[in-house]
Amino acid sequence: MKPQEYLNAIKTRLKSTSMIFITRILKEKVTPKDGYIRVKLVLNNGQFLELMEYFVWGRDRCITDTYRYEWIDESQKVLIKRWDNIEHLPELENFPHHIHVGMGKTVKPSRTLSIIEVIELIEKELKI
Repeated sequence: MKPQEYLNAIKTRLKSTSMIFITRILKEKVTPKDGYIRVKLVLNNGQFLELMEYFVWGRDRCITDTYRYEWIDESQKVLIKRWDNIEHLPELENFPHHIHVGMGKTVKPSRTLSIIEVIELIEKELKI
């Protein structure tokens, strides 16, 4: 899947889930070599998601390079989970991929995730 196709697949997935009430695309950019998308979502239960992904074309597919996916409560003050690959926890297994759970007090190793995978994970947690 080339960058434009991948970006279209992300937007299609966002439209296809019943858990999203409002979708705001804050920024998107795509070239033949890479792409970027940042979206803010309001879920049907009042919670929020802010998703940012930069991806590159390589090995005949799009590869997630940099990401930050933040899931917060209705008040927009309490972190539920945040997945990112900011290089600030070198002691964690699978550095730099990690997840902050509950106001960031718990940090666990993670893996590279795409926006599509995060949507699927949250749907499972919310049992949608």
